[in-house]
Amino acid sequence: MSPYKKLSDVSKLVNQFVSSMNHKPFDSTRDKARVLAFTSALRDVLVGVVDKRLPKITEPSINFELTDEERKTYREEGLAALRKMKGNLDDGEN
Repeated sequence: MSPYKKLSDVSKLVNQFVSSMNHKPFDSTRDKARVLAFTSALRDVLVGVVDKRLPKITEPSINFELTDEERKTYREEGLAALRKMKGNLDDGEN
């Protein structure tokens, strides 16, 4: 039996169990809530849902403001690195 078939069968059983809970409820609502939470988590695992919550958005703690001198230095370093890479590529083609 393939893993997909097994997962499909488990998913069907979970769905049948949830349906039977609706027809023959538990004595306490707390027990029902626990089982519903468990079956929901099990179904999420079977389907592949990792987390339903959205990730928290955080502000970066890095200061991206540069002075004109720093900007000029970084630009020159970047251009030098690009020229070096281009030179390495040109040398490799010959």
